[in-house]
Amino acid sequence: MNTVNRRLNENLENKNADYNMPFLWMKGEEREIISRELEKICACGIRGVCVESRPHEEFCRDKWWQDMEHILTACEGMGMDVWLLDDKHFPTGYAVGAINEKYPHLKKKCIAEKHTDVRGPVKGGAVILPTLDPGHKLIGVVAAKRQDTAENEKLSGELIDLSADLCDGLVFCDLPAGLWRIFAFVTHTVGDGHMDPLDPNSVDVLINEVYETHYAHFAPRFGKTFKGFFSDEPYIKNSTFLGLRGENAAHDSAYPWNDLVEKEFSQALGADWVRLLPAIWGFIPEISPKVRLCYMDVVTRLYSTHFNKRVSDWCHRHGVEYIGHIIEDFDMHCGFSSGGHYFRALDHMDMAGIDVVLCQIVPGMQDHRICVPCWYNYADPNFFSFGLAKLASSHAHIQPRMKGRAMCEMFGAYGWAEGTKMMKWLVDHMTVRGINRFVPHAFSMTRDDPDCPPHFYANGENPQFEAFGLLMQYADRQIHLTTAGEHVCGSAVLYHAEAEWSGGEYMHFHRVARALAEAQLEFDVIPIDYLLSATAEKGKLRVNSCIFDSLIVPESQYLPEAALAKMEELRQKGVKLFRAGDEVPLEALPELVAKNAGRDITLAAPFRHMRYCHRTDGKAHVYMLFNESVDETYSGRIDFSAGSGEMTVYDPWENRLTSCPDGVITLEPYETRFVLFGTDATGSPALTAGEKCTPELSWSFSVNGETHTELFNLAKKYPRFGGTVTYTAEFSGCADAKLLSLGFVGETVQVSLNGRDLGTRIAPPYRFDVSGLLSEKNTLVARVTTHLGYAKRDWFSTYLCMEPMGLLGPVELYK
Repeated sequence: MNTVNRRLNENLENKNADYNMPFLWMKGEEREIISRELEKICACGIRGVCVESRPHEEFCRDKWWQDMEHILTACEGMGMDVWLLDDKHFPTGYAVGAINEKYPHLKKKCIAEKHTDVRGPVKGGAVILPTLDPGHKLIGVVAAKRQDTAENEKLSGELIDLSADLCDGLVFCDLPAGLWRIFAFVTHTVGDGHMDPLDPNSVDVLINEVYETHYAHFAPRFGKTFKGFFSDEPYIKNSTFLGLRGENAAHDSAYPWNDLVEKEFSQALGADWVRLLPAIWGFIPEISPKVRLCYMDVVTRLYSTHFNKRVSDWCHRHGVEYIGHIIEDFDMHCGFSSGGHYFRALDHMDMAGIDVVLCQIVPGMQDHRICVPCWYNYADPNFFSFGLAKLASSHAHIQPRMKGRAMCEMFGAYGWAEGTKMMKWLVDHMTVRGINRFVPHAFSMTRDDPDCPPHFYANGENPQFEAFGLLMQYADRQIHLTTAGEHVCGSAVLYHAEAEWSGGEYMHFHRVARALAEAQLEFDVIPIDYLLSATAEKGKLRVNSCIFDSLIVPESQYLPEAALAKMEELRQKGVKLFRAGDEVPLEALPELVAKNAGRDITLAAPFRHMRYCHRTDGKAHVYMLFNESVDETYSGRIDFSAGSGEMTVYDPWENRLTSCPDGVITLEPYETRFVLFGTDATGSPALTAGEKCTPELSWSFSVNGETHTELFNLAKKYPRFGGTVTYTAEFSGCADAKLLSLGFVGETVQVSLNGRDLGTRIAPPYRFDVSGLLSEKNTLVARVTTHLGYAKRDWFSTYLCMEPMGLLGPVELYK
């Protein structure tokens, strides 16, 4: 039996694997509370947890070891896996305080500049150098000629190394005519108390304090119940936009540095390296691209080798896996607030990883910058909605050691106004882009915990906990199919890190990603590192096991010479190369890409909200379709490259197959379907809305002890309500109806008709099959459960618009 067919049958028999491992926050709770929380997690169908100290004040002390022993024993009994977030508190790198307390000499270091402006000519002049505090080191002094106006500072390419003319805190200089800036470059220690990920000795502190101690206590469980470690947002340097972006490298910025950086940087640039340092802080067209690329290349490779690989190697030697993510927020994956380069920073992990938190992606807001509860104030939809998930899924596709696994930490810090309706949309958004592991954020055992809600059980206070469990099982069914066989790749889009570092004009990869996604053209993002080892095969681009129809290079003023040479080599061997932005306008790109390779799916009419992915095991094909719109329906024929004629359609929420003989598919807002070819699956005809029948319903429901008989927005009368309301209606007629539609529901609903359970819906469309269940007199019961946004009024929820509460209808029946 082929893989797709087997996975589908496992879904239908409810035998699919589990792909979720939520955070379980530990703060020193009692054992019975921990046991209860684990039982609730297991009741959701989840078979793994990632334990996180948030913080547990006894982390890596006696109480922690006792609590971990209790968790591991309980999870063994329930068949659950255990992962561990690898520090006392996030972000990873604190090393349980050991850097500050025991190894201050291993703290992060950086290089900064202090400058003085001088008008030449100068003969025998002197400038006072910065005072060197303990631990500071003067690297050198360089004079850079300026060519600017009063409004715009610019450096020329004329640089003079003055480092040989230092005496007692002074630098002496002889300078030609003109305006000069004298840079003094000084290194110093960074005071954040975190390890230096560029220094293997500093990284070893984290390994010894956390990894080795857990191995000492739980070695027999490593690789069994204890699956591995999770690094959360380990960064090079804690900063905002610190990085080399265009001409915006700030004069007062301090950049990562240590002896290893200096050694690698000086070897790459030669004996003249100190003289070239001003080109990092100021943009010199003929010098800066080379110097900045060299510097960032050194820093990011040191991070990859001495942190990411070092920890990964330790894990593999000890029989466990290593996962996690860096900070990708606001397109910072190319800067020092993360690992400097998304792919290098994670390349030795066993899964690719990202996170989506803080209202960064909101349904219906993909055309707009939106305010978010974070220091950068707003989220760019081009990156978050069209770039972020593709970073992880692309990495999982092209890096063999990841085995196709792409993880997303999700749901945290959206606030209690984020109910399961939004969560389902986010799950679909991520899954259709190739994410296939979720780390839901989070299970907290602290009552009324203000820390980054929502919390899924919340000591029994979350009324949507049961719906959350259904969501996790739904996610499992989807991922069970989207991990069957191999990914069908489409085009390769070049990652823009080097173009950004260079300081020239460039186009972000996610602008290309959006253009392709909205035209239903699949793609992966590939970095130059992977491009350099790529090959051409029959006019296509091969990157490890991935075959791409074309290579798309976003507009870049500067790229490394090796990359340009490789592109030309591939072009000459028949690989189709598109330069987006400068040679091919972005709006014309999708048509040219489709003309080159054909379309994998073709819609009867343009519909930019349709997303898809395609997997095949060589015999069978599975397509996932998701309508990301919150207010537009797609209804029309869809043609697939993998097959024609009658299709089998799988509904992952209903876990049901239907036939589609005419190729016409209708997807309402929020809806997802899978289309299957080459399986032995058959489905019954799909129910569609025919003639409408609107019965006269006599409603009765109570809220806070008050009974009502008319449907209305409960938030208007009960603005702080949160919980479940049971609506009961008696009606007659419409006995031959097949389909029940509840209209608008805020927000989840479980329905029964004449005592028969019809199931639960957590997102639109709120429709139910009532075939053969109606009689002359009928009783309809709808249990509607709200989120807690209205009740809790937390700060995070102020960044979301809360929809009406309760059942609003119109409630209709269709033949």
